[in-house]
Amino acid sequence: MNTTACPPRRALPRLVACLPVLATLVLTLAVPAEDRKPEGAKADPASTPLEVRITGEQRTFELEPWMIKDVENAIVAAREYEDPKMESTPTLDHTLEIVNTGKTPVEIWTEGDPFVLTLTLKGKGAVNLVPRRAVRKEFISPKAVRLAPGESFKMPLRSLQSGFRGEAHYAYWKEAGDYEITATLRTGVSPAPEGAEAGEDGFGMVTLTSAPFAVKVELTK
Repeated sequence: MNTTACPPRRALPRLVACLPVLATLVLTLAVPAEDRKPEGAKADPASTPLEVRITGEQRTFELEPWMIKDVENAIVAAREYEDPKMESTPTLDHTLEIVNTGKTPVEIWTEGDPFVLTLTLKGKGAVNLVPRRAVRKEFISPKAVRLAPGESFKMPLRSLQSGFRGEAHYAYWKEAGDYEITATLRTGVSPAPEGAEAGEDGFGMVTLTSAPFAVKVELTK
């Protein structure tokens, strides 16, 4: 005699009706994190007709054991010393691209003190350091380039050392894993976008943020 319990017949339609909802929930939870689209590029103010991008073919980097010790030394130097000699950051062979996404020509500062590019690293083993620096008093005036609609300005990215005058921000990875590099650019644009802070000579100060550039770091033996 079969003694297996079965749900009452009246309960079956309710159970069947719930199955699509349960299946949808399972499928949603099963989507891996790496399949989610990264956050896109941003501009502040939003009316700025420019986009900044990180481009390059290399997506995988090697981390040797001695490099981990260098990162530890850099952490100590940034914390304890004034104007320290920092360890070299990981090298890059990439490009920063600033694109005019608008319908009219613009001028943008690409050099000088008001042009500040910061490369920020995110990931489990990411280290971002801002050491105390003695800043030279003289002001380095900005220089501008003109970009037609759709035209871009490109500059090489050689390492994860960046910030004011290229020596204010140091980024390192101290373990293997997945990381994201994000470029944040503070510069001036003419004509000044609506809502931009006033700069020199009719330029407006804007902040451009790139979409994260995903890389993978592998530990060598």
